[in-house]
Amino acid sequence: MSLLISLELRWFLEGSLPVSLDKWFSDSLPGSLVSPVDKRDDIYLFQPAVEHIGIKFREGRLEIKWREFARPYKGAHGAAGQVERWLKWGWADSEGPDHNDISQFGVPNGPWITIAKERRQRKYSWAKDQFIPVPAANSFDQGIVVELTALKRNGRSYSSVLVEAFAPGLDAQQRLLDAAMEYLWRDFPSPLPEPESSYGYPHWLGRF
Repeated sequence: MSLLISLELRWFLEGSLPVSLDKWFSDSLPGSLVSPVDKRDDIYLFQPAVEHIGIKFREGRLEIKWREFARPYKGAHGAAGQVERWLKWGWADSEGPDHNDISQFGVPNGPWITIAKERRQRKYSWAKDQFIPVPAANSFDQGIVVELTALKRNGRSYSSVLVEAFAPGLDAQQRLLDAAMEYLWRDFPSPLPEPESSYGYPHWLGRF
């Protein structure tokens, strides 16, 4: 079992990824280290009345996320949304259920929803009061992940942009998130995402 604790600031957008957002991610963010496109299907348990717990199967792995809190966020360069602190547990099982098995599950509270994803990431470690671009495969104790994801649900397109802070303790995570918004969001294209479009995957899935 693995455990990750992070501070997330995420927005969802209707439709395919805007060209301006793709260009910002590819060309404007510091460094040249961008992950290859990660194409996969994530299968979520649909729980429309629950926003603080997310359960999904991902490539032979069960992941459970629990939201410790959610609160409004205002940062540099006009960024505004909802920041959420998530604890994520993961279990890998090569002999676990596949897509066909999962499609037959009807419990506990609803159906399983398949979301097709094409995700790219940039990672920045934090050392000596500065962000350092690192390969996406790297892990770190303190750093930031910037993520851009194209989503499809029942043939409809959506997109998501995320900045996620990893550090020992909540105060350090908050300081790192604020520093990242100051450093990385200065060239974010207009219009900025609306604060009302900022939430985690459980809320987004509930909108269906």
